[in-house]
Amino acid sequence: MELIPYRDVILVKKSKSFWGAVVKKFLRSEYLHSEYVVDTWLTFGTDLSRPANIHPFGYRRGDIDIFRYQWEISSLQESIIVEELQKATALGYDWKEALCIGFGKKCRGKGRRYICISVILHAMEKAGMLPENTYKTYRDFRIFSDSGYFKKVL
Repeated sequence: MELIPYRDVILVKKSKSFWGAVVKKFLRSEYLHSEYVVDTWLTFGTDLSRPANIHPFGYRRGDIDIFRYQWEISSLQESIIVEELQKATALGYDWKEALCIGFGKKCRGKGRRYICISVILHAMEKAGMLPENTYKTYRDFRIFSDSGYFKKVL
């Protein structure tokens, strides 16, 4: 299966680390992390152990689900996404937001901090791919499965 840059979001089901397993249990979710596909085998993401950046795709098929944005995107939308992701490389990890998600509360990126899912949603919202305030109102990873904007492809 070919990954489609700026349309595919990878949701991680199985952790490679002890802390990932703890996060998954805390979130009470099938998923513990998200990555945004930015090139055929490159993803963009941030987590507890690394700042927001681009890195090689590093997951086994059985450990992930892939959700694809259902519509084509324009070169302008792609440019906006790239710009927003570049800005995110200067941001810190938001422990408060991560804790809020674990408790099912709304608490989004105060100041210059984000978590994996919020970086993706914020960039897609800025590019006009998602409704205004999607980033501020999501509660968990179900935004990809239940919103109608994405379909599961793996």
